[in-house]
Amino acid sequence: MKVIKDRLIQLSEAEDMTVEALRSVLAYKEIGEELLNLLTASKGFFEKSHSFLEKERANIPYDFTSRYFTIKSAINSVIVGYDVLMEEPSNLKKFKPLIDDLEYCNKLIKEFNKNTTQYLRNVEKKYKIQDFY
Repeated sequence: MKVIKDRLIQLSEAEDMTVEALRSVLAYKEIGEELLNLLTASKGFFEKSHSFLEKERANIPYDFTSRYFTIKSAINSVIVGYDVLMEEPSNLKKFKPLIDDLEYCNKLIKEFNKNTTQYLRNVEKKYKIQDFY
């Protein structure tokens, strides 16, 4: 769980940076090569995170199964949003749905990490252990 939590923290930070960059694009209406590179890199990170979560499925406690699938679904929605935007990056109307998907996914990740932290504390306290995977 700690490994998954750490990966989701990285994903949340990437989402924050991407949303900030996309908002600045909308404000200045500048779409350049740097933005396309950012979108490509960010999409790649989301795809790697999605694959990572699939591999770590066995390490998710039963209590977190539905939350896990909700986050995977939100990440998949973000990836689809990237695909739609990258088909026509000059259309500024396609930025808003991606920003909304990123913010929603970020909200889910933060809530998942908050619940995970509490869960790990309870397990460590209950079993008197210091490190729990």
